[in-house]
Amino acid sequence: MTLRIHSYKAFGWRMALCLAIGVLLLHAAPGQRAENEGADRNPRKLVYKVEPQYPAELKRAYIGGMVRLDVMISPRGTVQTVSIAGGNPVLAECAAKAVKQWKYAPADAQTSIRLPTTKANHFRASLHRVTLLRRGGICKMLMRVLGAVLLCQLATATGLAQDSKQEDATTTCTFEDGAEISVRYVPVENNKEKIQNGKVWAPGGSPMVLFTPAALILEKSQIPAGAFSLYLIPQKDRWILVVNKNVSAGSKYDERQDIARASMEMGQLGEPTSTLEVSFGRMGPRDCSLRVYFGKTGGWAEFLEK
Repeated sequence: MTLRIHSYKAFGWRMALCLAIGVLLLHAAPGQRAENEGADRNPRKLVYKVEPQYPAELKRAYIGGMVRLDVMISPRGTVQTVSIAGGNPVLAECAAKAVKQWKYAPADAQTSIRLPTTKANHFRASLHRVTLLRRGGICKMLMRVLGAVLLCQLATATGLAQDSKQEDATTTCTFEDGAEISVRYVPVENNKEKIQNGKVWAPGGSPMVLFTPAALILEKSQIPAGAFSLYLIPQKDRWILVVNKNVSAGSKYDERQDIARASMEMGQLGEPTSTLEVSFGRMGPRDCSLRVYFGKTGGWAEFLEK
């Protein structure tokens, strides 16, 4: 037996509309049959029925679930015993109290029976998806469902947008002793990135990241082994390469954490690049030149192994 128990009050066309939408949304849900699972085999006709009454706190929390009851009916049609066979204890207790008041048509035989749903004549009344709703509860439930759908769509769209972004690129250089340094960067497109003279530039909104297992020298500044953020400051006649010790994701540039700055040698390219290109060139046993190309502009700075 599937009992649908609701504790809401009708309040006009809005509720009717919400109910119609709810039927469409829940039509395919399992366990929503309106009749007894074994009603066609039930020899007793239900003539009096009492709906379960649930605590107000459960209604406010929209608690739902399924309970199973074993029901024994007397020859006169009254419910002799109701035992809880499973499900939410609070819901089951409330349902059992209501079922005890049910009345069935008297039986021809003067024996008590269990409502049959199986060949063993064992009956379990199931309250599938017991929905506890107060005034307007269905609309609120549907709003939650629709909200969850919208959130899923938003998450999917966000994931697609993130997937459409260019992945980071990495360039490396290996010194003669085997120590390898690398720079990770975002290869932003030229037409989507605007740089301003005198303004700190983090390509793609994220600084380039330098990884080095060995101590380095950039111009006259010493850089210890570790990870560092790299920024560029374009100027009219040159670029400045900035090494910053703050590598926290999403953090803003803080000049106070700079550990090195170097003026880059500049040049013009014959053919403009379509994206930011960063590469290393090994100039000597302990010398790696970092090269940055953007549009028709190219800049170079040398990292020396200490």
